[in-house]
Amino acid sequence: MGKDFLSKQEKEALASYQQKINQYVQGLDQEYQGHFQEIHARYLELGDLQTYSFDFGVNVRLRLVASIELAEKAGVPEERILHTDSEIDDFFLS
Repeated sequence: MGKDFLSKQEKEALASYQQKINQYVQGLDQEYQGHFQEIHARYLELGDLQTYSFDFGVNVRLRLVASIELAEKAGVPEERILHTDSEIDDFFLS
């Protein structure tokens, strides 16, 4: 999204940084590459959930489901997660 507004110099700098990261990751041994891939996959998954959680173009019910899943994946204790409209109202109005 934001990358559409970057200058040529900024895009080149980002591409250079990405290339350095890729070279570094390739230099990691197999065990660490596996850990890196797990962390990266989780990062992407949480990013997608966060996008859906706050996208006002998405149905309210789907945003609620994405918010619940995001909270669960982020390690929020189940009893602290808001699951229903009434729980949300109670939380914000009390």
